[in-house]
Amino acid sequence: MRNFNNWNVPFSTICFFEDALNSHTRIIKVNRERDIFFRIERDDNSILRALLLNEYRFGLASLIRALEEFPETEYIIIGGNWNESTHEADEYAKDNNIGIYNFSEFFSAINYKNVPLGYIKKDERNNTKNTFRGA
Repeated sequence: MRNFNNWNVPFSTICFFEDALNSHTRIIKVNRERDIFFRIERDDNSILRALLLNEYRFGLASLIRALEEFPETEYIIIGGNWNESTHEADEYAKDNNIGIYNFSEFFSAINYKNVPLGYIKKDERNNTKNTFRGA
């Protein structure tokens, strides 16, 4: 059987994320597929297809790899609130209608009708750009 978690996402992180989803007021049902891929049904019957990673710096190369391995992905959660994506990854994701969030941003964004477009990430609220430019 193929191992679908070759991203080194710890089981404790997966359990934390799944438990937090199941306790969120907007979430009706959570299906974990291929270990780190989640199909999340909200109370308005919309389905969110989210990939859980644990990337301290999430760059363009990792984003492209994730989309190749999980092409149905709409949202990428990159882990803890200290994790962040590069400017290049954010631009590529925006151009391809993919939302990139850390835990805090994602659990806030779930409350909006249109998750990838309805939530302004912390960096955008402060009008500051990520200074990390590596991939």
